[in-house]
Amino acid sequence: MATQGGREHVKGRLLLIVAREAPARLTYFKRVYGNDTVEVIADRRVSQRRRRRELVASEWRRVERRRRDVTEDLRTVGWTLVRH
Repeated sequence: MATQGGREHVKGRLLLIVAREAPARLTYFKRVYGNDTVEVIADRRVSQRRRRRELVASEWRRVERRRRDVTEDLRTVGWTLVRH
């Protein structure tokens, strides 16, 4: 993070993910926080794509792309903020 005049500025974009069960909160967050730096979206995950954890021979992606599991935050708080 770069500092300017005592303030920290986040480099890159942030993703504010809102639980899909909270459409009013999604609308509110889009209006209040949505801008060039913060993208506000509804949680689009339906379930894990694969039931098995072992790699399939034709697996093209060798590592999990998600950096952290946000499921608990979405369930308990209703939203979460991550780097995009």
